[in-house]
Amino acid sequence: MNVKVLLVVLSLIGLALSANVVIYTIDSFEAASDTAVVQSAGAPPTETASTFVTSSSIFGGERDIEIVVENSVKGHIFTAGVSDGQFLVSAGPGSTDVAYGFAQYDGTDGSTNLVTNGAINDPNSDFTANGAFALVLNIESDLATTAEIYVYSGQTANDFCTVTVSVPKGSVPTNVVANYTAFTKSGAGCDFTNVGAVELLINTASNIDAFVDLFGTFGPGATTQTPTPTPSPSRSHNPCFCECEAFHCVLEYDPSGVNTAFFQTSQLHSGGGGSTRTNTLVETKSDSTVLSASLFLLALVIALLI
Repeated sequence: MNVKVLLVVLSLIGLALSANVVIYTIDSFEAASDTAVVQSAGAPPTETASTFVTSSSIFGGERDIEIVVENSVKGHIFTAGVSDGQFLVSAGPGSTDVAYGFAQYDGTDGSTNLVTNGAINDPNSDFTANGAFALVLNIESDLATTAEIYVYSGQTANDFCTVTVSVPKGSVPTNVVANYTAFTKSGAGCDFTNVGAVELLINTASNIDAFVDLFGTFGPGATTQTPTPTPSPSRSHNPCFCECEAFHCVLEYDPSGVNTAFFQTSQLHSGGGGSTRTNTLVETKSDSTVLSASLFLLALVIALLI
């Protein structure tokens, strides 16, 4: 094999093996729910509204949603709900308003009263399964805000792990990753191998509209490959029939500081069959990894052209 071609193949294999993917989807937000609405009477006192939905596609079997308004001008409207595959939190125009919306996963209790061990019996309560080392959100917001994640493992409500992540402004989906090592412990902390409840909280700002369409665990994995199809019995044997894998990689700047890449694989059938395509969203290891891989590939392409 040509040495230059071999180097290109090896570099692509190394890049694919270093990719990270969504391991387990805590909530894809495909299960819609009613919208919780608060039209403020002038908080304080704190005003709340909540809604619930059960589904086997949700961690713990139920998603509890609540909008909480701690301070507001009379008449301002705050909402939290799930529709069209998105968890939406929105707030009124007040610059002094203080509110947040959250999604809670603590088993099927029909309430936002926290049950710290409510989801421990869920078969996916080990958030480190298959090498997962972080939680990931796919989120967008028209204004800069923050999101908070709380993880409980069956102790009291004062025992948990938590992390706060920044969400940049701009209505563009952003892949935000929270490594387990970045969580801080309160009380006895939590056990990521034995999760009993999770809460995802979105803080609001004046006129904010924030959307989340994915919440899951994150870890190492190669890009998804489509299995080679079994030839149809009616197809005559063709010794020249072959399968060719097409690989395309796009590196994009992410203002959140998390490096993301979109890998696309296609299965092309020279024997006249159809084609299938799978898109996989992954996070690269670091800026240096992406830069090194990109420069290496660019150098190899130039060498081939020479």
